Amino acid sequence: MKYMIVNVVTILLMFSPQVVAKTEVAIDDILQELSALESCESTSSCPQDLNNPRNSFYLLGEKISQQINRAIELQKNIGEHAEFVELGQFWYQYPNQLVQQAALSLLSPQTAKMSTGKVILRQFGNLRDASLVKMSLDELARYPELEQETFEVISGVLTSGSFSAAKAVAKNISVLLNEDNIASYQSLLTQLPPKSAKARFLSQSLNNYKIR
Repeated sequence: MKYMIVNVVTILLMFSPQVVAKTEVAIDDILQELSALESCESTSSCPQDLNNPRNSFYLLGEKISQQINRAIELQKNIGEHAEFVELGQFWYQYPNQLVQQAALSLLSPQTAKMSTGKVILRQFGNLRDASLVKMSLDELARYPELEQETFEVISGVLTSGSFSAAKAVAKNISVLLNEDNIASYQSLLTQLPPKSAKARFLSQSLNNYKIR
């Protein structure tokens, strides 16, 4: 497993010994399951759809997301800690929509951490799914310190990214807009093909911001 496994005992001292022990077991089980899924190709243990081998990749994604969802439920009970931060950051970079959405759902309730914002920015240009783009924009809105880097990544997606990603960004950009950057996004609009869907949606988002 590429993310660090840390001792959670000190994090859980406020709970009873029984709760601490049960939580440790649950976290360890999640991490072990994810580690096995990550290395399943080398152990020939990946889930398989014998009727349609192409589905095997998606079956693996479902298995991984199920384990991350277990971590989400656990986090609701015990709060955030380093295990969940590193787990979410690691799996957000995995090229499967379900896994990335689960990873974001694990990260979004946590305190905003610069390392998380930077992981999202590094991956953002590779996104294609509209719902995942929207979720990622909502998360990036929590990092005003990364506004310039965010604008540069967004500019790349809008000018040369995939059709679906660019359109999703243009439709949902309002969460990032403020008085300091509105002029920059207005200038970016002039660089887009005027009759394109992304230009139309970006124009609508900018106009909606101005009149609210």
